[in-house]
Amino acid sequence: MGSIMKAVVAVLTLAIVEITPYKLSAQARPYGAPAIFTIDKDGTNTKFLVSVPQMQWHGTPSWSHDGKWIVFDASPGWRIFNRSHVYICNAAGKKLRDLGRGNSASWSPDGKMMAYHIYPNTPKISPPGIWVMHSDGTQKRWLCDGDRPRWSPDGKKLVVMRNDPAALYLVNFKTLEEERVLFESYQWVTGADFSPDGKSLVFIGYRDGFPQGELGIVVRKKKEWVFRIRHEGRIGFVPSWSPDGKRIVFYTVSDKFSRQLHTISSNGKEPPLRLTSHDNVIYNTDASWSLIVNGSFSLGHMNNRKTYCVLALSNCQSARLAST
Repeated sequence: MGSIMKAVVAVLTLAIVEITPYKLSAQARPYGAPAIFTIDKDGTNTKFLVSVPQMQWHGTPSWSHDGKWIVFDASPGWRIFNRSHVYICNAAGKKLRDLGRGNSASWSPDGKMMAYHIYPNTPKISPPGIWVMHSDGTQKRWLCDGDRPRWSPDGKKLVVMRNDPAALYLVNFKTLEEERVLFESYQWVTGADFSPDGKSLVFIGYRDGFPQGELGIVVRKKKEWVFRIRHEGRIGFVPSWSPDGKRIVFYTVSDKFSRQLHTISSNGKEPPLRLTSHDNVIYNTDASWSLIVNGSFSLGHMNNRKTYCVLALSNCQSARLAST
């Protein structure tokens, strides 16, 4: 258990909806409406961070690379993604700013840019696809087709998902040259993330529809991308690689469609490890790790000797990693 905890470095992001009441800060949204929270690296010490008035859904939170800011999206209702907005706040949950329409924003490694995607039929914005902007929300421009962009560690490329056909593409940020890196026969590919060294990509794909999916990894070997399946099961949706390259986080889907976060080693054959103390949790969205290991920021009584999680949730009990 000790070695497992050491492998879980830096920050997770997740979104959870739970039906059992949990005593939250008076600032928290009404029960049933997710908000942004923080937790320690072991899943304990859940603390409310921020919520957006008038928004009924919060998701896809992610730290800036310097650990000082958090970006997330929020929408006025369930699955109304074409009306979602991108928001940022500082690591204390203050200085909340609306950056405009968009979803699933991703910070560039230097913190100067964000990539995000616009859904079809988003009011007053076209075309849909991948857009970029300065991190203050200015100078927005369309970049390419696709959704759920993530930056490469060197900031030179973005990985994007497309589903006609279902595949992953690398897009050069400056030249817009594209490279297809996945050629499996999936009906749907939902999200991907780079390994810390930029040589591999982890993704989730569905051959016969959600939720029976595959956690796959493609690795660059000379001039080719080699594919392997790391895990199969009822899983979703956008996996995320830990900063040390050792673990990947994603959620599983039960027979009753509850969603609970798990981590798994990027190599090896052992099964995923579950976040416990979520017995009454019915919904987790995707998680992502921060790049900060010994960050300079603090949150509440935390200090820079710890690593943290940031999450969107409602009525969530504190969670911890378990070995079973």
